[in-house]
Amino acid sequence: MTFSLDINGILQVSAMEKATGLEKSIIIENALSDRNDQSLARARAKVFSLFGDQEKDDVLPENESGTGEVDEKLNREAQSLLEKARGLLDTTGEEDREDLVNLIEDVSKALDAGDADAAREAMEELSEIIFYLES
Repeated sequence: MTFSLDINGILQVSAMEKATGLEKSIIIENALSDRNDQSLARARAKVFSLFGDQEKDDVLPENESGTGEVDEKLNREAQSLLEKARGLLDTTGEEDREDLVNLIEDVSKALDAGDADAAREAMEELSEIIFYLES
């Protein structure tokens, strides 16, 4: 049986019966986004227990500029990525968890400073490790 999950949330599962060689496969789209309210509430509670109520991550600094100004779209993408990364903290090994925490901090600091270029760079690294951990 093989599982393949891509960054877009598409899960491909295939299985082969050894005796007959019969192979079946299925593709599940949006495998990561199909959550109910109860599971989301539990996930949020875990995040808040780990990091407390960090509302500052949700607020863009006003009139601050780094090497590029953070816009609303970038902030939404970053918050979504940060939420996904925080959701993986409980299920990762120690070394990967440390990398996740460091990248979460890098993205948050870049957003707080209003530095879009640094935020994009940290988000790219964070996205890569999330893809690695989810596959």
